Amino acid sequence: MTAIPGRPQLARRRFARARRSSGYTQETLAAYLGVERTTVARWENGATEPQPHVRPKIADAIKVSRQVLDELIADTTDDRPAWAIRLQVERETRGWSKYALAKRLFAANGISNGNLTSLRRQIRQWEQGIHFPRDWRTTYAVAFGLEEDELFGNVDYQSGRRPATLDPLPNGEEEDVERRELLENLAALGLSVTPVVQALESIRSGIDRTFESGERQQIEHWEETAVEYGYGYLSAPPQQFVADLAADLVALRLITRDVNRDTLVYKEWCRVGSTLSCLMAKSMSQLGRTREARHWWQTAQSASDSSEDLTARLWVRGQRLIHGIYEQRPIPLLLKYANDAIDLAGGRPCSGLAEISGGRAQTLALAGNPDAAKAELPRLEVVLDRLPTSISSEINSANAMGEGRLRYVEAWVYAHDGDTAKADAAAQRATQFYPGTNRRTPVQVNLLRAVARTHSGDVTEGIRHAQATFEAVPLADRTTMVVNLANRVLEPIPAEQEGQASVTAYRELLMLSAGTPQPAIES
Repeated sequence: MTAIPGRPQLARRRFARARRSSGYTQETLAAYLGVERTTVARWENGATEPQPHVRPKIADAIKVSRQVLDELIADTTDDRPAWAIRLQVERETRGWSKYALAKRLFAANGISNGNLTSLRRQIRQWEQGIHFPRDWRTTYAVAFGLEEDELFGNVDYQSGRRPATLDPLPNGEEEDVERRELLENLAALGLSVTPVVQALESIRSGIDRTFESGERQQIEHWEETAVEYGYGYLSAPPQQFVADLAADLVALRLITRDVNRDTLVYKEWCRVGSTLSCLMAKSMSQLGRTREARHWWQTAQSASDSSEDLTARLWVRGQRLIHGIYEQRPIPLLLKYANDAIDLAGGRPCSGLAEISGGRAQTLALAGNPDAAKAELPRLEVVLDRLPTSISSEINSANAMGEGRLRYVEAWVYAHDGDTAKADAAAQRATQFYPGTNRRTPVQVNLLRAVARTHSGDVTEGIRHAQATFEAVPLADRTTMVVNLANRVLEPIPAEQEGQASVTAYRELLMLSAGTPQPAIES
């Protein structure tokens, strides 16, 4: 280990995230490298750096180049408040431990029997910037032999924040204006936010400011929120999902509008925002609101690019490609999009690359190039095999990326080639991976079986299977993906068979469904 003298420890959050994305815990990475878990922890919290001889093995484990690994190790941007950094620097410059400082703070305050363990814990939180030492600022200055203003700088002693230097509206009014504008936008979507809900949110925000939760805690909360939405996407009707998601996007916007874009924490907020915006784009696409979806896709992609997180960038691009297929975007455009994203991945295995590879196979099948589509399947399988078990075994989330995805793509490719036996086998295997809460994907798999039959020339059985499947789908679940596949059943039917009674009845069923308004977005 190489110690880092002369400066406070700065967390390597991107290095830690790369480790987690590769499926390693601190314990499993330590075992792979032949070191102690505490060694990995010290690398990640900035206490030490990995020695040169172990870095190639780390790079191989987390699937990055040596150059990228060196950048991750060097990236110790500190997003703490300046006063928090100064408190740590002043303490460490004097060679004091937190325990020794706690004793000096009690002595400066005239306290002889204080709880040193409790105060040491407080010192750690102050130095992390989680809380501001409002009631201890004078004692701190005495202990360090400094003036308060010199130690803490120009901050509001109530909150620990720097006062705003640009304030075109009276205090609090600017936020009220933006909040009203965002709420008006929600109303335009048919989402109502009652006065009771607004009052509760105002109370919650005030309490949050009082107890001053740290930025790190807020980010972790929103990362968990994004994960929860990933689970809800598959089970909730998109109308209901959009209402809840829109409300949280308003809250996220108000929280992050003043975040400094030059900090690492801004990139982390961008990653959270890209996930939520992508889920909104997916939902709008499923509701058939292609124009609105296009804007959300752009927002999600811009946010993911700003995060500089390759996994997030590829996931958004993969989702955009898949939905573009069902939105019937031009095939040459979809293929270009897939190829550009694969180039961006640079071979790094992740769920986004798997989605892109699968989308490329589906697009090639639509382009009438079954051989190229089938050739993509082994490449997709290789990517999926290289994913961490924590990702490949997940089946309940919109982020799920395992064997179920492979079998779905196989069913798609073989169905559009008219290979009924292989399409049925793939569909049957795919269905095993869908939980009961996933109401729409099993419908899509059944419709692919119907597509396989009409492509093989068995129009009667294809139409019968498609009609039985589609009639059983509740209106709220007749999303863009479901309706698109239902219509694809008709595409290969020869002109001389289009007049058959069963074909006409099925076409009328789809036309009636298209003419029936979707349920309004719920509020």
